[in-house]
Amino acid sequence: MSVFISKKEAAAMQKVFCSTLISSLILLAACGVSDPARLKIINGVKVTADDPIMHHTAALVTQTGNLQCSAAAIAPNLFITAAHCVYRRDLTGWTIRVGSTAGDTETLDVERAITHENFDLAIIKTTQSSGTLTPVAVITADVRAGLTAPFEITIAGYGRTEPNNRDSRGTLYKATVSVKNQNATIKEFTSQDAAMKMACHGDSGGPAFYKQSKDLVLIGVISRGTTSCDLSTTFYTDVAAFRQFIEQSSGQLTNVN
Repeated sequence: MSVFISKKEAAAMQKVFCSTLISSLILLAACGVSDPARLKIINGVKVTADDPIMHHTAALVTQTGNLQCSAAAIAPNLFITAAHCVYRRDLTGWTIRVGSTAGDTETLDVERAITHENFDLAIIKTTQSSGTLTPVAVITADVRAGLTAPFEITIAGYGRTEPNNRDSRGTLYKATVSVKNQNATIKEFTSQDAAMKMACHGDSGGPAFYKQSKDLVLIGVISRGTTSCDLSTTFYTDVAAFRQFIEQSSGQLTNVN
């Protein structure tokens, strides 16, 4: 499930980042988004088995087998995604699926999730721990504070590679894009790319990685883009601002019997 908005709305939000701060679960409607539901990487490349991104990224799949969103492992049985992917949904029968094609390596059962009440971020717990994924570290506040746009990030997800082709979902792709704007007030940033590389339906909740020295760290979670996946603008929740929520929610989920 991903959220995409019109070109006109995206252009306006690019300038003001939707000036009013609203819960991201409601933000979508408040900013003119009619369906807080669906966001593959357009003009990206397929992630290979030896790529670290393969070992950090997973797909979120509904009980009917539909690709809902993408996610990143932050612990063996904890995954970070966008709140709108799971908000007010019965997660019975939902799974986290791992591999170049979603589920060809590993499938884990979703147990429950905690969503942020004001921003587009959620933590999912699975009943089993992954035996193939390596948790990715969240970027620290000091490293994040030292970054000034423009800078490069790599985004990944299982969403559509062709905007109007639902059957192009389900394979892990990535793309390197440039962060053009960031807004600390509403805790999000955007990317744009001259080669039209961007997120699309099914990528929502997927990770944005920043290369710190030789390692990848999680800098953002894909939140939304344009419905037609052709404006190259993608919006991300800035995870450095939510370390407390991530740590508290992870602890709460882990300590539930």
